[in-house]
Amino acid sequence: MAFLTLESLDKSFGDLRVLDAISLAVAEGEVLALLGPSGSGKTTLLRLLAGFEVPDGGRILLDGDDVAPLPSARRRFGMVFQHYALFPHLTVGQNVAFGLAGRKLPKVEVGRMVADALRQVDLQGFEERRPGEISGGQQQRVALARALAISPRVLLLDEPLSNLDPALRERTRRELRTAIERVGITTVLVTHEQEEAFDLGDRVAVLHRGRLEQVGRPEELYERPATRFVATFVGRAAVLPGQVATAEGDVALDGAGVTWRSPAARVLDTGALVDLVVRPEGLAFVDAGAEGAARGRVAARRYAGSVTLYRVELLAPRRGRDHGAGEPALGDAGQAVGTVEVAVAERGVATAADASAAAVGTEVHVAPHPEGPAPHAFPAGSGR
Repeated sequence: MAFLTLESLDKSFGDLRVLDAISLAVAEGEVLALLGPSGSGKTTLLRLLAGFEVPDGGRILLDGDDVAPLPSARRRFGMVFQHYALFPHLTVGQNVAFGLAGRKLPKVEVGRMVADALRQVDLQGFEERRPGEISGGQQQRVALARALAISPRVLLLDEPLSNLDPALRERTRRELRTAIERVGITTVLVTHEQEEAFDLGDRVAVLHRGRLEQVGRPEELYERPATRFVATFVGRAAVLPGQVATAEGDVALDGAGVTWRSPAARVLDTGALVDLVVRPEGLAFVDAGAEGAARGRVAARRYAGSVTLYRVELLAPRRGRDHGAGEPALGDAGQAVGTVEVAVAERGVATAADASAAAVGTEVHVAPHPEGPAPHAFPAGSGR
């Protein structure tokens, strides 16, 4: 059952529509990540939840009660700001206690609540230190402790790790996830980093131009994207123009002379023009005679640790072979008809052909990897 529900939230600034009928449901104790590029509306949505902005339409229900008309202070939503907003002249303990100042609690009670909040983020004994005396990751946890000290019903995080360098960000992300799980609080966080959203969120909501594109578990977004935007924004992907060739989902690639199968194309009409989205780990180097082998040329090679990424320009097949009736049309044999990336694992068997021979400028053949994510077809130009 939903604990936090957003119903058809709208928000505009002047003539600019920032959010368009956003509806979401968040279960109690769930962590929902709002993911999207700059300008997608994710920060505005978080500010509506916090009470810093007023929606033009729609409702925000917390355990069945509409909190949209309530001021921020009465919602019991804890907020961790992007820049933490710690007071440098106050100690860690005083920063954590800041949100309790208006409650007129006994000093002993405040001290107990501060100690409890710091224990939840594994910062026991840091009460007397100053923000300048602790690391960036510890400052982030102090900001989290301050938000937790008021016993919020919902925790809001605005780009919580954006101020940290990459090495510290990964460690702090693990610490943040541990703290949230320990408390068990319903959480909504904003990020433009896919890895951060996938690591912290139980589910991820993808926003684009003020609209909700898809919400689901990370693996659902990656393997079964609902829209072309999600398919290309989440993870690495190339887009190839094609046409549905059979009812079984075979898609003829424009100019490449081959068909690649996409389960998503089975619901489209034969002959429909499509954009075929393919991921690097969904392709492999293959022998020239393999099924679906598209001819190409290696344009670039980039080592990326666990994998090496090859950028391959797809070429029209050579005209030396017969072109049978019903086969995809052929183009100029030397003309690039599209570009894809192929990911090759540095350890273990990952491809059907020896990728070590795929030097820049080498002619190769690529096809969908039988164990990788299948190509995903969307109606051409629709974005869906």
